[in-house]
Amino acid sequence: DDMKTKLADHKVDAGNIDSDVTSTITDGNAADQFIQDELSGIISEQVDNYFERIMSYLGQFVAYIKRMLEEDLAKCRPLANFINNIFNTICRDFLDPFNGFWFVNGWCVFFFMPSIIFGVKLAKFLRKMKEDDSFDDGMEMKSMPPSNGAGPPFSNKVGSGNV
Repeated sequence: DDMKTKLADHKVDAGNIDSDVTSTITDGNAADQFIQDELSGIISEQVDNYFERIMSYLGQFVAYIKRMLEEDLAKCRPLANFINNIFNTICRDFLDPFNGFWFVNGWCVFFFMPSIIFGVKLAKFLRKMKEDDSFDDGMEMKSMPPSNGAGPPFSNKVGSGNV
């Protein structure tokens, strides 16, 4: 008897399965159509809401920073001025000219080192030129008396002795 009632209940449930499957397919198609039609609007709305929330956090943070600067940090204004003055004195008045001095020294070394190398390489040619440049054949050059402005006196006669 108990078995017959359970079997009858299962037959009633099996008859409802077709209608349940049809209902589920219909609901799935309706959901698919809703997603195709409305999803871009929903995503756009959610992105806008998220952006507004983030911007409100940013606005709250800026207000907090302003309040902290006005109420808590502004009490230390003399100390901040003292620190700024020390920074300006050390960095601007002392280190900037000192950095310029080292910059100029660096450029001098940068150009001076290659010029030393170049000079050493050319020195051997200068020494050879000084050794080869001697016109000393044991003859002494005589200075000639000035002429009338037309150049050195020449004679067309052979053996004239004016030379």
